[in-house]
Amino acid sequence: MKNLFLGLCVALVCHIYSYSQSENIEKLAVDVMGIKQLRLMTKPELRILRNEVFARKGHVFRSKDLAAYFGKKVWYKPMPDKQIILTDNEQEFVDNIKTVEAEVTKSINFRCLEYYNENIEAIYPLTGDKVIKNRLPKGLSALKIAPKELKVGLQRILYGGDVYALDCNAQPHYRLMITNYPKGNYHCYLVEGDVKKIHKLYGSFGIQEDREDYSFVLAKDSLVITIKNWKKEKEASVREEKFAITTVGVIKQ
Repeated sequence: MKNLFLGLCVALVCHIYSYSQSENIEKLAVDVMGIKQLRLMTKPELRILRNEVFARKGHVFRSKDLAAYFGKKVWYKPMPDKQIILTDNEQEFVDNIKTVEAEVTKSINFRCLEYYNENIEAIYPLTGDKVIKNRLPKGLSALKIAPKELKVGLQRILYGGDVYALDCNAQPHYRLMITNYPKGNYHCYLVEGDVKKIHKLYGSFGIQEDREDYSFVLAKDSLVITIKNWKKEKEASVREEKFAITTVGVIKQ
């Protein structure tokens, strides 16, 4: 049932954008202007959707990113001298988007990796070596989440390490754990949601002579994990696993 719900949510967001790209904005506002539907979208998506109401009417944007984005749309015709007037439905649609944007802003953890990466200094691609050898951007260590916020099982694994929110949602989709458990050796894990799933990212697992060494490259929307298998202290095999980082979970490619 949960997977079905997530599937419907994704389909609805796609539905919103299919209207946005091909239909009159008035029809979009009438059909899908509900608060619940808009809450399925990210803050950047909401900003684009809100401004599309005005772009469809020929508004000339001062923001360079919006001007560049809508400038690529075949339907966008800037009209500097036109007075932009919204219908009642369009105005309600814009107001609903602003309401949801305000909710998102209020709930954002401005110290999450996503915000830091986009507004302060580039973090990605993130690797195990960069994390463990402390070659991270200055100030990133301040993104710590208190261990008491974690479930008991994760508190034990954390054992002297740090937890970071990757995304800026009130309840993060993903958290990066950097630990020195077990045996004082550093490890990295990617935690999905409320401990729905834990992915090993970095470190040695198993006994010394028969172990698996993990390393990773994490981008904003993708993850590559390399796993070296050792047998009797000799490298036996190497495999690479690729994943997409989505709002509904880590999906193996």
